[in-house]
Amino acid sequence: MVGLGTRLEVNMENKDDTFDSILFPEDRLENTIVCCTRLHFLSRLSAKGFKEGYAYGSKQGFDDACAAGYARGKDIGKEVGFYVGFVQLWLEMIDEGSRQHRVLATFVSKLKQFQVQGTESPDYTNQISQFRAKFKHVCALLKVQLDYPSTQPLAF
Repeated sequence: MVGLGTRLEVNMENKDDTFDSILFPEDRLENTIVCCTRLHFLSRLSAKGFKEGYAYGSKQGFDDACAAGYARGKDIGKEVGFYVGFVQLWLEMIDEGSRQHRVLATFVSKLKQFQVQGTESPDYTNQISQFRAKFKHVCALLKVQLDYPSTQPLAF
C-alpha cells in the first residue's frame, strides 16, 4: 500500500502542471508566439545580412577584377608596343629586299592585327606567347641580344 501512496503523490504533483496547462493555455501560446516571432525576426535579419554582404562582396570583387585587368592589360600593351617600336626601327635601317626585312614586315603586321578588345578568347594568351617567340627569332636573325625588360608569364 505504501507503493500506491507514493505513486499517488507523484501523480498529484504532476496534476498541478497538467491542470495549469489546461486552464492557462494562453501562457503556452504566448510563449510559442514570442518564440516564433523571434525566429522570424532572426531569419529576416539573417537574410538581410546575407543580401547586403553578397552585394558588397560582388562590388568589391568586380572592382578588384577591374583593377587587376587594367594593370595586366597595361603590361601587355607596353610589351606589344615595345615589339612594334623595335621592329619599325629595324625596318627603317634594313634594306627592303633582304630576308630580315620580310620577316620584320610580317611580324609587325601580325602585331598590328593584334586585337586589344574582346580578349576573352583562350587564343589570346597563345598569341602573346607567339609574339614573344617571334621576337626572340627576330633578335636571333638580326644578331641582337635583347629581351623585353619585364617578361612575365601570363596567368589568368
